[in-house]
Amino acid sequence: MEDIVTEDTSGIDPLIDDGFGVNLCDMLPRPDRWTHYYAWERHKTQLDYIITSPALAEKMVGAPQIIRAGMPWRVPNSADTPRYPRVGWDRPKASDHCPVVAEFKL
Repeated sequence: MEDIVTEDTSGIDPLIDDGFGVNLCDMLPRPDRWTHYYAWERHKTQLDYIITSPALAEKMVGAPQIIRAGMPWRVPNSADTPRYPRVGWDRPKASDHCPVVAEFKL
């Protein structure tokens, strides 16, 4: 079983601590925020973010989505997300990171 790892500090902290920016992924439940899997340590962590101004964050439609369909099959996939065609056990893969996407009404 893989662990979800959260860091006590992050490089994005200076952008969000004083309200300058908003981490849109904070809208998701903590176990759903992971965007990278460390196979040798068998844990998932969030390495990818969307940071916006507070004004732009208010214009987001719904919640951000984390696209996991490009992950290799070696990554445990608790959400049963289907993979893109031709994604292999380790390679080929779309990336070792999962993109985070958001929609805005401007």
